[in-house]
Amino acid sequence: MVRMQIDEIAGIEKWRCVQHISEHNHHLLSAQEVRQLPAYRCISPEEKGRIRMCKEAGMTVNVMMNLMRIEANKSLSFTATDVRNYLASTGETTSHDTQELLKTLKDKHEQDPEFFYTFTVDCEGRLEHLLWIHSQTRGAALYFGDVIIFDTTYKLNKYDMPFAVFTGVSNHGQTLLLGAALLRNETTPTFQWLFEEWHKTMRVNPVSILTDQDRSITEAICSKLPTTKHCFCTWHITSKFPGWFAALLKEEFESFMRDFRRTWKVETVEEFESVWVILIDQYKLTENRHIKDLFQLWEYWCPVWTRGYFTAGMTTTQRSESINRFMDYFMGTQTKLHEFVDAFDKAMDKRADSMITATTREKLLLPKLSTTFPMEKKASERFSHYAFQKFQKELILSAEYVFQDGKVSHFQHPDIERSVTYDAEKKLVQCSSLMFESTGILCRHALRVLNIFNVLELPDSYILRRWEKDLGPTSLHREYIRFQEEKEFSGSEVEKWKYMLLLKTRSIAFYASTSSSCLRDKIDIEFDKLLEMVTNEPDVGERIYQATNLRVL
Repeated sequence: MVRMQIDEIAGIEKWRCVQHISEHNHHLLSAQEVRQLPAYRCISPEEKGRIRMCKEAGMTVNVMMNLMRIEANKSLSFTATDVRNYLASTGETTSHDTQELLKTLKDKHEQDPEFFYTFTVDCEGRLEHLLWIHSQTRGAALYFGDVIIFDTTYKLNKYDMPFAVFTGVSNHGQTLLLGAALLRNETTPTFQWLFEEWHKTMRVNPVSILTDQDRSITEAICSKLPTTKHCFCTWHITSKFPGWFAALLKEEFESFMRDFRRTWKVETVEEFESVWVILIDQYKLTENRHIKDLFQLWEYWCPVWTRGYFTAGMTTTQRSESINRFMDYFMGTQTKLHEFVDAFDKAMDKRADSMITATTREKLLLPKLSTTFPMEKKASERFSHYAFQKFQKELILSAEYVFQDGKVSHFQHPDIERSVTYDAEKKLVQCSSLMFESTGILCRHALRVLNIFNVLELPDSYILRRWEKDLGPTSLHREYIRFQEEKEFSGSEVEKWKYMLLLKTRSIAFYASTSSSCLRDKIDIEFDKLLEMVTNEPDVGERIYQATNLRVL
């Protein structure tokens, strides 16, 4: 900004400028950069009418922006986010759609008391934000809620509502849906509401959460999940590189991508800073604003800072592709809001079937051992097939490494070293690669040191419960029931007992559904006896009335 000194002219109620310093105390923005500032962004009444007409024609926001940019033959005075927020403020969802959606969710909750949903409405009573979480998801979160990917890159085309998903990874390496939401906009208060409701319902504190680079999301996580490490998904960052650098670097773009990925392999802050300077100097990107932004936010994406926080391997491109395949399965069904939720449920059922298939395969197929190491045998008995394959790869490769003076290096590349420390008394090993801390699987360097110190069996402390093979749908449900019974209940004793009985009844129904018809008939008879016993108690009607009034008050 510039500085001016203004004094009042006595007696005539006027002001005059007595000093003017035109030099700015910051770098001046270009015309393209200025339009990113909120004060310079606006949608005129004519443009709003054009946007509404395009919306009625079924255009997405991206198509609208392209069309209006071509028509104006210049940069627009607003962004795609501004258009989405404007459309959200006009109440794009009809009251009928909303009623159908809420009825669908209410029916699901009545059929399954552990199905959870919550929503907000605006000052005019229109649906604003909605979060829903399935019962099987709540059980899975006990073990697989340690790492979360939060994604808002999908949108319902008809309503142009951001669709947010919480995903995790199972012990079989499968993508798990841990919550879904439809949002009116993508502001900090919206995300704060969403994270608070999700955390309150799931009752887990994620170690790490991976998101796209977004200031509103970052502020909301800092506020509502303060103990969770926030990381940016590397695939989200690199997916933007073609748009940022391809035209600028031309034929050098591919080599830039390779050199950029090398920055992920350094182990210290000093190394990263040195490699970074060389990178941006080589490609003449010192003044590039995207490069500047990345450097300022490097603690969110650079492995030098994120390594050591548990991410379960979810930072890989393969994980992104897995999530995309899941989303593509049902994102095409967007005719009505309640139909979209039904399509999402079908996708959830498909994912649950895949988990059952994986659990069954674990029981029927024995993993193939590649060595005679007792360590490999124990790992094969405890780890899921997915986790064992990763462990087995590291174990086999460990034979190619040498250990000397606390350093481990490959025999063909002795200049590349990892520092490994080992406490023989506690059987604790730690490598500077921090692979175990990040993925829950010991690295080849640590395994080499354990072998040298004659540690033949894998210590139990290096077999994470979340990677064990016996965590299938049945055991997860059982663990969830136990967890619910042990946690503190709020409210009256009546509510406490009602909730406990609901959980136990659901547990019986869960196991009985797969039993023989003879056993199901016996269970049905016993339930009838229980129902008759409790309904025939003296004054049961009066006690129900009192309990209901107590709950309402």
